[in-house]
Amino acid sequence: MFTEQKTKNKEVIKISRHVLTQNDLRILSELYQYGPMFPTHLKAVIDLKSEFYIYRRLRLLKEYGYMDQTNLYVPIEGYKRKRRKVGTMYYLLTKGVHGARKHLQVDLDRKVRIEKPAGTWMYYQYYLGRIRAELAPLFRDDNEWVPGKLVKQQLNLSDKIRIHALLKVNGFRYAVYNFNGARPENVAKIVTAQTKSINRLVDGHIVICPKAKQSEKLRSIFLQDSDFTNIRFLNYDNAVDVISELIRNDQHMRMINLIKERYPHVHINIEQTPNAILGIDFIPPGAYIGNSNRGSFFISELLTENMRIIKALRFFDGTAAQRCNLPSTAFVLLRDKWQENEYLKIINNKHVNFIY
Repeated sequence: MFTEQKTKNKEVIKISRHVLTQNDLRILSELYQYGPMFPTHLKAVIDLKSEFYIYRRLRLLKEYGYMDQTNLYVPIEGYKRKRRKVGTMYYLLTKGVHGARKHLQVDLDRKVRIEKPAGTWMYYQYYLGRIRAELAPLFRDDNEWVPGKLVKQQLNLSDKIRIHALLKVNGFRYAVYNFNGARPENVAKIVTAQTKSINRLVDGHIVICPKAKQSEKLRSIFLQDSDFTNIRFLNYDNAVDVISELIRNDQHMRMINLIKERYPHVHINIEQTPNAILGIDFIPPGAYIGNSNRGSFFISELLTENMRIIKALRFFDGTAAQRCNLPSTAFVLLRDKWQENEYLKIINNKHVNFIY
């Protein structure tokens, strides 16, 4: 039975003998909306006082039956049976689910389903929690990471849509999906079906895979067989870097400064790509045109894994562009040498210059 009770500055909800503070309710709400999490990840996203404080609150919540815990172990390289402990993951029990639902005012009559972490799902939860925790300091003003459960309610989506979250950055909305260890061919079919069903509701889609090989395979499938380009394929290793670039939104200015530094003899006059030529395949939307004493060129970036840019660069024809009085050389900003090696396999084009 829930009863409301006032303190000096905080509103609390009392359940049986234990009083839930506002921070307790925030912890329960996070675990309900995002699933099992590590204490360090909870501290980052809720911005609590200290690690000692959150461990104390978690211990009390567990003691009073709101949640339980389990340990995550990973194999030690070189040993068949030895494992090392990564950390402790907390998940809600029935009492905690009811407390979170009461606080959030959602799913009050829905059947309780306990999400106890087990097997490989624990690893996926750990990495997704770490990604969100590392991005937490960048979420301010209008930028936010909205949980999938809330997104489905807000956009009136079917429960069959496997959306993990909605990323709101700089006025744009990106649907975020997590496809664990499924085969890339099967994931591609699911992604195509689901992204088409909500394409009109968002500005883009981000698919996060566990490994780089899976995200590269998915990208190659979409480059060959699909005209769908407002999508990014990331993995647990590069997701934080790519989403950080989307949030900072200063890639082009950094690239302009880099070109000025590398090529001091070139006088750059940067203009946004004119709308009149956006439809031409080799001038992707969002690129910039630069005019110099060596002719014209266009610049763009691949820090954000933009599929539209990737697809356009594969067919960038400098000779044909020159005949049309359009940019004949492309400068593309990358993150590092590793990313250059990756894209040289995809974009084998002598008219495209990578810089980083």
